[in-house]
Amino acid sequence: MNLRAPRLLGAGAGRRVLRGVGLALLLAAPAGLAPSCTKTSDVSFVLRLPGEAKDGTQWIEVGAYKSETCPSIGQLGGGLPRGGLLRRVGFESGGAAPTFTLDKGTYSFAATARNSQCEVLAAGCTAIDVPGSDEITINLKAATVKGGKCSSGSACKDAECVAAPTAATVGEGCTLEVVGAGPLEALSTGGSSVSRPAISAVSDGFVIGYSQIDGDKYRVTTMKVGFDGGPVKANEGTSLPYNRYNIPGACSEDSQTEGLGLFFDAPNAQTGLAVVPRAPTCVAALVSIFQILPDGHFAATEAKTPPLRTAAQQHVVTNHSLAYNGYFANVVDKQAYLQVLSAAGFGADAPVPVGGAPPHARAWAAASRDAIAVLVQVEGEGAAPSGDGGSGSSDIDAPELRLEVARRDNAQTLGMVEPALRGRFGALAMQGARAVVLSSGGLDAPVQYNLLNVGDSAFKTGSVPVNETGRTLAADVALAGDRMYIASMLTNGVSVLAFDKFSGEPKLLKEKALARDFRVKQFMGGIFNELRDGYIAVAAEGARVGVVWMTGERINAGEEVGGWAVLACR
Repeated sequence: MNLRAPRLLGAGAGRRVLRGVGLALLLAAPAGLAPSCTKTSDVSFVLRLPGEAKDGTQWIEVGAYKSETCPSIGQLGGGLPRGGLLRRVGFESGGAAPTFTLDKGTYSFAATARNSQCEVLAAGCTAIDVPGSDEITINLKAATVKGGKCSSGSACKDAECVAAPTAATVGEGCTLEVVGAGPLEALSTGGSSVSRPAISAVSDGFVIGYSQIDGDKYRVTTMKVGFDGGPVKANEGTSLPYNRYNIPGACSEDSQTEGLGLFFDAPNAQTGLAVVPRAPTCVAALVSIFQILPDGHFAATEAKTPPLRTAAQQHVVTNHSLAYNGYFANVVDKQAYLQVLSAAGFGADAPVPVGGAPPHARAWAAASRDAIAVLVQVEGEGAAPSGDGGSGSSDIDAPELRLEVARRDNAQTLGMVEPALRGRFGALAMQGARAVVLSSGGLDAPVQYNLLNVGDSAFKTGSVPVNETGRTLAADVALAGDRMYIASMLTNGVSVLAFDKFSGEPKLLKEKALARDFRVKQFMGGIFNELRDGYIAVAAEGARVGVVWMTGERINAGEEVGGWAVLACR
């Protein structure tokens, strides 16, 4: 199929017609699938714009979905939804665009017309069988809400917002302005289970990783987002940022592992580690270990998969299971462990049981050049991230969160900090010899931070004044310089808070409610407009903060998987 670059032609009844003359798009088969032998078809197309949009249209974007169901006009109001999008092309109205070929099948083709600021003026979609008609017609309707407008510090190019030359000044005074945002990619249009996403800073952006599992299909997706807020192309042959890796030997129990480990020891590290957890009932291994590059690619598609040291039936990993120097925390058969791994596999030493008496639900690891910490959540009532903290409940009966810390030069002497905290969710980060633990709070503070220097006998606790609405599901924390960034997820949105003076008495600088930003709202819950299970991660480097979230543990048909955003704080 060839969709060709439109030129403007006159049309009756107050509408403008853009008739195809050269747009091309190659749709690649998903990773691990053999290319189709089916004969391809070439079809031209016509875009019909409403009269009220014809004069203001500067950019056109067209996308293809392998689905017989079109995105709604509401979903198209901020631009083409990226979930399930096979390919997107943006080009100037009347200009040339690349070529496009499709095999036999049913596709939906969506288009938006955007002005010079990327506001969506009109949108439409049509679903067709290929081969079929010689000409595809998309009737665009005027947008009821003009979403997608580029924020300060960015400009509209090829129908999407990119960093403007003045973007270096964005965030002066720690405004937490969104400099870029986008969607995560869906495994299929029929829905899938997802992992807690992971994000790690590199020298020029953030690397994101997450998993999706649908029966015996297990895909790990990685991507890179630059400090300018824009996604980085996966390779020279595609404009999409998604790197897709199919994990062999999958079964439905793999979805019970919950998380994904991804970590670079330093932003300028040449490689990092990605840890893909496995269900022991699926394969005789607990993890597959990949080296990952700063561009988001796995260094090799073959992973190191150490065999099980002991028989196991259950395995749980958080999105902060992996820390500096390869420290790795996980829960096997309801017992938390800490050990060291590398690209070569597990270290020679046996895993160390941590967290006191089981049963344990989850474990987080954090480390620096000076110290190491591990946080363990005890299994119990309210441990699931879907409790109702922040909406009139107290966490007095929440599960225990047990922290163990030690100096790196004596890591064998991990010691429990007493008394234990309590929380339906937890998060952990460390800088120097100071650790911060996030936990769910009570009525007035649905999230609280707890600071501890190695050697201290008690936590120093502070509240996080979240102004979003809905039930508090989870929170995550990142450190950069003397700044502490907390991303909290509620059912109605995500808030990012910046604190200064982490090393002393933290002072709140700014809070940003992401769901109120047009560039983010369309990926914040999707068509159901609600977040469900507290799947969120945050990282920071220099003057940029990266946040990634998933809509829920289970993504249903037609629902956005989740999204990412980059914010500025100077």
